[in-house]
Amino acid sequence: MNLSKTLVATLILVGTVIGFMLFAPYAVPPQPDEDSQVPGAQTFVAVCTSCHETDRIQSYSKDLSWAEIVTLMESFGAMISEEEAGEIENYLNAAYPGE
Repeated sequence: MNLSKTLVATLILVGTVIGFMLFAPYAVPPQPDEDSQVPGAQTFVAVCTSCHETDRIQSYSKDLSWAEIVTLMESFGAMISEEEAGEIENYLNAAYPGE
């Protein structure tokens, strides 16, 4: 009887630890690089990188303008103000200009 209680307690503990390890990266939003003094960079990191890797954004092929992309992300549920949307658009246009 004591063995089964010990086993259950151990499994619960191991499951909890594994759960924390799997979801810990999502608990703290990424911070912008210290070099990111460009206006809108912090807003971009706080909003956009919660769903997207920066590699995906850097490799975007520009089928739509950044303003259209921001509007599209808002329609998908991105919770941003008009001011934040403008900051993000300006940052993306400066950091990743069209070809």
